Amino acid sequence: MIVGAAAAFYVASRAAADAVSEPAGTSASPMRHALAQWVAIACVCAVAVWLDHAEIAVGVIFSTAVGALSLHLGVTIASSPDTRARARRSGHGFDVVIEEREGVTAGDAAEATPAIPVRGSRAWAMILPAGVLALMAGFSGKLTLIHALLFAIQGLLVMMVWDRRQDASLFAEGRSRLSMGRRAQLALATALALIGGVLAVYGAVRMSDETGIMSTGLIASAALGPLLVLPMIGSASVLASHGQTQTAVGASVIIVLLNLCCLLPLVIAGWHARQHYFPPLATPAQAIAPPATTQSAEDDPMAEVEPLPEDDMPPVLGFPIAVWRIDTVLLILLGLMLLPVSLNLWEMRRMEGMLLIVIYACYLVGTTFLGRRW
Repeated sequence: MIVGAAAAFYVASRAAADAVSEPAGTSASPMRHALAQWVAIACVCAVAVWLDHAEIAVGVIFSTAVGALSLHLGVTIASSPDTRARARRSGHGFDVVIEEREGVTAGDAAEATPAIPVRGSRAWAMILPAGVLALMAGFSGKLTLIHALLFAIQGLLVMMVWDRRQDASLFAEGRSRLSMGRRAQLALATALALIGGVLAVYGAVRMSDETGIMSTGLIASAALGPLLVLPMIGSASVLASHGQTQTAVGASVIIVLLNLCCLLPLVIAGWHARQHYFPPLATPAQAIAPPATTQSAEDDPMAEVEPLPEDDMPPVLGFPIAVWRIDTVLLILLGLMLLPVSLNLWEMRRMEGMLLIVIYACYLVGTTFLGRRW
């Protein structure tokens, strides 16, 4: 099932990215590209909530957020052309950056390799408070409607601080509207992502039952998260090779903000709504337990069994401890790293991209080995 889900996610991601792609010579929209990649994540979470496995949805949300900020962002930057165009100043024996120095002639600029610098937006700085909010919510060990409201308010703050004028200077305008054929392709990609979501959720539950040592939340972080992030890399690499690194980088950050400020509140609210309107008939333990019987006092007076009291504790949406201890902390660290980028005080280059890839590799190892202990 997991293999089928991986194939479905890959085809759905590439089909959705192709449906929202722009003609040659036109810069792609980072929001469109992010939504095309985000569809599969949203489908998995919707299926998990409907099948009463919201812990899988929570694990997918945070693991894909970490993957988008580390692996996806790192591969995009590492595969992009040189982020600084250099030219040789007349009369000097050293290179200068033509975007940051004056006195470079038109001939010198023509000899330089054009490149797009990786710049940030003010909204990127909101990843840090969103990660801190997730860390604070984890201290209670559960996710409530209050937490959903706080994350939704965080999303409104992101929309308020988003500098549209700055983004207009980074991304070209005049993007074409989607044709009927591309809309149909996007709908088919969404349907395929739903099928992959069903296979992924059932596969995670089956793997957890067969292994007996890995919870469904841990499988969502260590297996389903990478399966959803890997298809994004192909589209991001294509954009970077065509000089649209800024679009791919912007999509990475948008996916994280959509996960934390939109999808997570919807998952929490959806789980509570399902528990209220469609409560489970019986827990798995009650479903397989034999019926209680009471023997007659004449046969064996000591064998009379009192019925067990019913569990009157209300159900709660738990916050997986491995996700809280690893994913949220790593999101805070990555948010701190993006803080100077959001203020345009630091441009990310290949060295930072390779570092992000190494961070994601360490994240997978830590999630797999440390998560089994929690």
